[in-house]
Amino acid sequence: MGILPGLFLAVLNLICIGIDITMFFVLCRIVLMWRKIQWLEKLNDIGKGLVDALSAYTGQLWYKATQKRLSVKGELLLSIVALLLVRATLPEIGRLFLNLEQVNMKKASINKSETESQGSKEICMHLRILGHKNNGVTELRIFDPVPMVAYVDNEDDAVRLAREMEGKTSGIYVGVQPRPPHLFDLAPNCWRPATSSPVRNCATDNDIEYITACYWDLDVVSEERGKGHPASDEELKQSLHAAELLSREEGLALNSTICCSGNGNYVLAPIVPISVDSLEVARQFKQCCQQITQKVASQIKGVKIDPVYNLSRVMRLMGTINGKGQAVEGRPHRRACFVTEPTQARSMALYYMILNTEVEYCKVAEWQLQKVVRCDLNKLKNCEFIQWCRKYPELVTEPLWFGLITNLTYLDGGIKLIHEISRLDMVRYDYSNTQRIIQRVFDKGYKPITCKNLVDIALTCPRNSRFNCSKLTKCPARAPMYLATLHTVYKR
Repeated sequence: MGILPGLFLAVLNLICIGIDITMFFVLCRIVLMWRKIQWLEKLNDIGKGLVDALSAYTGQLWYKATQKRLSVKGELLLSIVALLLVRATLPEIGRLFLNLEQVNMKKASINKSETESQGSKEICMHLRILGHKNNGVTELRIFDPVPMVAYVDNEDDAVRLAREMEGKTSGIYVGVQPRPPHLFDLAPNCWRPATSSPVRNCATDNDIEYITACYWDLDVVSEERGKGHPASDEELKQSLHAAELLSREEGLALNSTICCSGNGNYVLAPIVPISVDSLEVARQFKQCCQQITQKVASQIKGVKIDPVYNLSRVMRLMGTINGKGQAVEGRPHRRACFVTEPTQARSMALYYMILNTEVEYCKVAEWQLQKVVRCDLNKLKNCEFIQWCRKYPELVTEPLWFGLITNLTYLDGGIKLIHEISRLDMVRYDYSNTQRIIQRVFDKGYKPITCKNLVDIALTCPRNSRFNCSKLTKCPARAPMYLATLHTVYKR
């Protein structure tokens, strides 16, 4: 129900309450005309003005209609009758209005359902799950008889373009990740022949700016499938079982949808958008998907999970026919569809899993350090700054965190310790961002921030969350880094 209908019914209820109160005072007046009741007279005094005005108005209306005047008792009795009639009528008006509103809502729902049912419901739902809106445009692809590409910025055009190619190709595909808006002009809401370099109009991995979904492609491995025939019902059940196992994994259990591609099954999981601001993000995405795959790979037999983890990957568009392969008895062409209830809820767990996936980047960074400082990291347990960062990770400001990194980057095993301490703040910790800061410290050759400067930086923090070193004038090391070195590098 909308705001205005709800407001109308609320006003009707208030009017009914007002009528009930008025009838009470009128009845008090009528009773007092036959018998004097002291406590009732007090109530009559409260409603005297209201009753007098109502009875006078009723008498005037009666006189205008009949040219006869009523007695005081007559005016009161006529008033109570009129109020009863109005009171009985208002609820019926409210019910009638509510019924009309429900009919209108039902008609609107039916009209919307009919619009989506014209071959567009599943296509639209698929696009909503992918979540390209506000993050870019959607790429549609076909590969036969002639490779073609289209970029769409709304659901209606996506449905229209899909219907144009229905029956003319073996399959219509959609880019899993949103494409940058500048590609839209290459095929704006229309099909264009796909071209490669030097005048390329199809998206590549380097074009992708956001990751909004993950998907896994599961197909049965069989002799008939190897001959190019579509999957049988039994093979679909086999791949569905594997998809169900995969969909129960961490990050997918509550935010994934199982889809039938026609010959196999997908597990599609929308995630909170991740900005692809470096090659490392792409590597983290790929490795995270592979790690999830490896968890179930040993549990499924006869089903392969295709490595579909590159950023420009396309998948079959739901609601369209999969005409791939030669259909035979028991192996028909099918329409791609949702198997489980589609969910648009974006996985925050998968978002953090991807960004916190540790790739080989950390090892490369340490290898790049031509000469790390030999040290004993256990000595840092006595450093009050390190202790404070571990005990109050949520209070560590950006400058203090940077100071921590400058002190640990050059130490043997320091990069691992940086991540260990930073990870204690589960809200702000980001592996890729931490790694970028470490690399910057190394590339720029920043020197470790001294204890005195760390305390000075902390002075800008609120007093109750401020770091202070009680050993500032007593400690022989000028910076936390030097506490861990095997030899005396710098003394005061």
